[in-house]
Amino acid sequence: MTDKIVLRQDSALSIENAVERYNTLIEFTRRVMKEGTDFGKIPGAGTKPTLLKPGAEKLNNLFSHYPTFTLLDKVLDFDTGRFYFQYQCDLFRVEDGRKVGSGNGSCNSLEVKYRYRLAERKCPECGKSTIIKGRQEYGGGWVCFAKKGGCGAKFMDGDAEIEAQQVGRIENTEPFDLVNTLDKMAQKRAFIAATLIACNASEFFTQDIEDMQGVIPGEYRDVTEPPSPPPPSSPGNDKKPSTAPSAKMTLETAMDVINHDGVKYGELETETLTYMANTLTASLKRDAYKSTEKRTEAAFKLDACKTILAARISNPPASSDGINATSE
Repeated sequence: MTDKIVLRQDSALSIENAVERYNTLIEFTRRVMKEGTDFGKIPGAGTKPTLLKPGAEKLNNLFSHYPTFTLLDKVLDFDTGRFYFQYQCDLFRVEDGRKVGSGNGSCNSLEVKYRYRLAERKCPECGKSTIIKGRQEYGGGWVCFAKKGGCGAKFMDGDAEIEAQQVGRIENTEPFDLVNTLDKMAQKRAFIAATLIACNASEFFTQDIEDMQGVIPGEYRDVTEPPSPPPPSSPGNDKKPSTAPSAKMTLETAMDVINHDGVKYGELETETLTYMANTLTASLKRDAYKSTEKRTEAAFKLDACKTILAARISNPPASSDGINATSE
């Protein structure tokens, strides 16, 4: 990994520069970023790591980006305890001040994390939330568990000082203490969103959801996704072969491939095709496609992009159909 990344400053990257940038990001993530500090996995939220704020700061330092924040909207209702902040984060290159990415983030006091708090039984003797149910073989009752930092006090079953306490999720009666936290959280979410865009890191990480509240505490395990059935034939897909990615492709076939917007590849700009080729190449190398059908489709699209790009570079006669491009 080189100490400095030198990239072209025009609107489109060459394939070589894009590959260098991609490889640098992989190597930096492997050697510098630490799991649990810079990124991590959220139970029940999929297998893709979540990008955390320290990791986002390191990525922006790698690519020499600096952030600015713009407050888009806010609500400060001290009568009801309802607070809301929305920010836009813009990232710029240090060397020329060029804007390279932007993202929005918001946070409000009605989110589960801030609206509620988890109430636990507290020991009447020491005031700590270390009360557990005593085991029946030792007489039952309630115990202030010493191994959790409690005082070891014991209480009988039916003791109102213990059992009358409200437990579980309850409404937060002190939302006014959260104003600064909500403000900073909105900025952080905007910063993470902008970083994923500016550093092309969405393939590796997902949005910062370390404060996500849709996940219920419990045990989670990864499951294997069942194979997808073959896609049904539809207009615009009749040009897609069922052969392996190394099959030869004619320029005529490549020109007639249809993208997700219904536009033929032959009508796309060279810069667009180059970007598509870079993305498909990177995805195939990382084995991002789980099913054989998806890998074959991605390789076919990559062949089409390469075929058209090669034809435009060599500028052959329009009737030429002998140019071949195979995926790596």
